[in-house]
Amino acid sequence: MIVRVRHLPFALLCLSTFSPSLGSCVTASDPRTQVQKIDSGVLEERHEMLMVATVAYAYVNLTAKPKPGYDIAALIAWDVEDPSRTPSFVLERNRNFEYQGEIHHAEINTMRRAYDVKKDYSLSPFATDTDRLEAYSQRLATSTLYTTLEPCPMCATTMLLARIPRAVYFMEDPGLRDRQTHKVVIPIPNAVYGRTLKQDHSGWRGASQANRDMWEACASSTGFSITDYTTKEGQRIFAPAYEALRTYAPRHSQNTELLKQLRRAIVEAK
Repeated sequence: MIVRVRHLPFALLCLSTFSPSLGSCVTASDPRTQVQKIDSGVLEERHEMLMVATVAYAYVNLTAKPKPGYDIAALIAWDVEDPSRTPSFVLERNRNFEYQGEIHHAEINTMRRAYDVKKDYSLSPFATDTDRLEAYSQRLATSTLYTTLEPCPMCATTMLLARIPRAVYFMEDPGLRDRQTHKVVIPIPNAVYGRTLKQDHSGWRGASQANRDMWEACASSTGFSITDYTTKEGQRIFAPAYEALRTYAPRHSQNTELLKQLRRAIVEAK
């Protein structure tokens, strides 16, 4: 919905756009407003690129032999919300078959890898328990996790313990939702020990289409399994993301280096 305001008194306009942090009236022509719009565009594009890369990673892993696990991938990136920096990231996938256990989900494996990458090797072996705790307790506190499938309760709880504040997923998990209303019926934790987790379905149009297709397939099947579905339809589900990443043209120069790094990671994953 577009709201157009006409003949609004300037004083009222200033009141509606007053920024306490700036301590002054911010109008539409104010350079600070333009910077905020640019930053918002950079971040929106950045989130889209990271989601697309996560799905593309699932695509290139479809041919892995022997198959390490279910066709689910995840990515953790940090510094995503800082437009002045290029985010760093790690990618992983489900490895239940490889590690022979039900807990080796893509999100869990990605968190483990992120902790390894960000480990402080300069920490003294004689450091106090307090120093050791401080060295890792905030390590993922500014990160965002992207995943091809809505996180399960185990993964959501682990993200909370890791202080990851946000997760973005490509497809909803029908195993957590009502088949008719699509509403969540299995409680997914979003807060523990004063920590919170916000989960969002990706705004990328490819995610919306994949989600619609998944629910249509679910409605036409009496014994629908999301893991069987991605195994059978993985090429069709994930290929558009691979092509989107290959042809992506950033609108913001701040994301050019990130795109190069994402493409390199996907090529090396083949």
